[in-house]
Amino acid sequence: MTFPTTEQRKLIDMRLPVTERVSEMDRLWFEEHPDADAYDRPYVPGEFGVETDEQMTAIAFTRVHQLAPGVRARTPMTYQSAGKEGRAV
Repeated sequence: MTFPTTEQRKLIDMRLPVTERVSEMDRLWFEEHPDADAYDRPYVPGEFGVETDEQMTAIAFTRVHQLAPGVRARTPMTYQSAGKEGRAV
């Protein structure tokens, strides 16, 4: 799992809505990793809109795919209780 660098996080305006902050965080990550098409990062509560408490506790991390420059898809992931493979929520 990859975390945005401290410098990248400093560039993000914390007054923005959560969805815009994670979008900017992902944009910066792909800017630093131009050959990557996906990465896993910690889940940020609220990034998928309104999640229920049950959904928020089930989400272990977010998988981000860059479909084209500036076009990304985020998938909430959870660990199966019997294994370590991630699966979509």
